[in-house]
Amino acid sequence: MNIVVLMSTYNGAANLKPQVRSILDQDVTHLSLIVRDDGSSDATPDILRRLAATEPRLDVHLGDNAGLPDAFFELFGMAPPDADVYLLSDQDDVWHADKVAVAARQVLSHRADTPVLYCSRVRLVSDAGAFLGLSPDRPFAGALGNALVENICTGCTAAFNGALLKRLLQAKSLDGIMFHDWWAYLVAASFGTVIFDRDARIDYRLHDHNVAGMPTSERNAFTRRLTQQRVSDRFTNLLAQAEAFAAVYGGDLAPDKRLLLDRLLALKQHRRAAFGLITEREIFRQSRRDDLVWRLALALFGAGLIGTR
Repeated sequence: MNIVVLMSTYNGAANLKPQVRSILDQDVTHLSLIVRDDGSSDATPDILRRLAATEPRLDVHLGDNAGLPDAFFELFGMAPPDADVYLLSDQDDVWHADKVAVAARQVLSHRADTPVLYCSRVRLVSDAGAFLGLSPDRPFAGALGNALVENICTGCTAAFNGALLKRLLQAKSLDGIMFHDWWAYLVAASFGTVIFDRDARIDYRLHDHNVAGMPTSERNAFTRRLTQQRVSDRFTNLLAQAEAFAAVYGGDLAPDKRLLLDRLLALKQHRRAAFGLITEREIFRQSRRDDLVWRLALALFGAGLIGTR
């Protein structure tokens, strides 16, 4: 079994070594780690060079600052096409010893010619490693109607097969793509299988650099959505991503999935199409609270009280 881990780094010197070690010490054989540095200005490149000098399984590439999602799409292009399983990694977490084995087993339990995406909850820890709680549960994995309006895939937990990688590489332009992991969820929900592991197999470090990226509870996630971004901006971004998805994959979608995508995209042409989506249960968010806010926002949009940029 050939397993490839893809890691993007940027100014991550403080916690990089434990993360790399936790990956290379996994309970599997034939694992390699490809790291692309995104133009770090701290000691990250030097640390990576020193690690690679003594570790043949580590392949380091020093790149210019591309930002996200571009940095991970560059890694997708670097990945060997013949691996059995690919995993994504951040630079500052710690993987549990069985993370790769569990994820690989789940991915390989499905047909190799069908895109498969595995993701999981994370164990939230402080900068010092103290346990803070678990990330929110996601009981309704694998639905395109959910993927169109919400991302349940935390990228550092993601594992997938070559069929999904091939689909991801179809995106030649990244315009409209919000996050690489969200895009992977959209693709897998449209063409294959999504597996959500309700057990946490990674210690996700919360600190000043990423605390805005991972909610610590459903209430925390709900509060952020109300305070950190205007509803009109959220509509703009969702529709831009859906439009980009339609441009790349629209012709390949099954009729029922294309209809679902078109119903969301109808908001770009006809504001009042929002009223039809209020009772559309196939397009939904995971938690009751979030789903209620989504339907409330649709009502406001349809009534002209909010718009898009």
